Amino acid sequence: MGCGASNSNVIFNFDRAKPLFAAGEIISGTVQLNVKDDSLKVNEIDLQLIGATGYSTRSTDGNQHSRTNYHYVRFFATQYVFALPNGGERELTYSNGQYSWPFQIQLPDQIPPTMNLPRLYPHVRYYLQLAINKGGQKRKIGEEKYITVFPRVSLSQQVPNYMTATMFGNHNRKDITVKGTLNKTGFVPGEMIQGTLEIENPNQILIKQVDLSINGTYNIQMQEAHFKVNTGTVQGIAQRKGERMVEKFEIMIPDKTLSPSYQFRGGQNNAAAATCSYMLKFEIKAAGVFTNFEILVPFILGTQP
Repeated sequence: MGCGASNSNVIFNFDRAKPLFAAGEIISGTVQLNVKDDSLKVNEIDLQLIGATGYSTRSTDGNQHSRTNYHYVRFFATQYVFALPNGGERELTYSNGQYSWPFQIQLPDQIPPTMNLPRLYPHVRYYLQLAINKGGQKRKIGEEKYITVFPRVSLSQQVPNYMTATMFGNHNRKDITVKGTLNKTGFVPGEMIQGTLEIENPNQILIKQVDLSINGTYNIQMQEAHFKVNTGTVQGIAQRKGERMVEKFEIMIPDKTLSPSYQFRGGQNNAAAATCSYMLKFEIKAAGVFTNFEILVPFILGTQP
């Protein structure tokens, strides 16, 4: 087997090198239980797959002391039972040693992508957890094993006009007008975002530079988290005073694991809400007071063209 994550009691092994799965896929592998005591007596052993959102809120008590409250919404949960007592037996007994079971659990088709790191808030996380049932009480064994889950976002199937160019623009109080064209509205990781930027500057104000960046936003249970994907500058527009400037720009979407654009509301167990979105941001920096301004251009990030 491929990727293994171990702790003092449990080792997970998946059928692939990285625990990255698409919505609707079957998660398969083996889980190994290391019994270190003389014996372990249980009524049931099962594997749980859980999807949950985590978010935080702030509250103030009567003494005006502020505190952070952490909340979890389990929107998806399923289990795979490994072992039950045979007829006539009340419990299972495992002596000191190693035990392993194969498993297969299918993910739902409509689920939000993994968002943010599990220790950061807000987040959407998925994890596997081994548990035992003893005397009607369920107890977790070992640590949670996190996996990365992405819905399938096909640009050609779900965003019909993603190859269409889009126009954008804005201006400031000094009559600097910026217009631009983005080559298309849908991209996948590893692609280059390209376009043209046109600046009308009738008062010939000094344009110091134009920065651009790819920015993402997680909105989970009404709490937002912002993150940068990549940064750059528009080449050819720096320390210029021309009345009209036209330059091409480009910026790469890193070829790495990125949550796709997605909006989710629902859940099998409890209602959850989570959205992932992306913007291309232009920051125009000009000489003078209150002359800087920005333009935000939304685009769709898919998992496949």
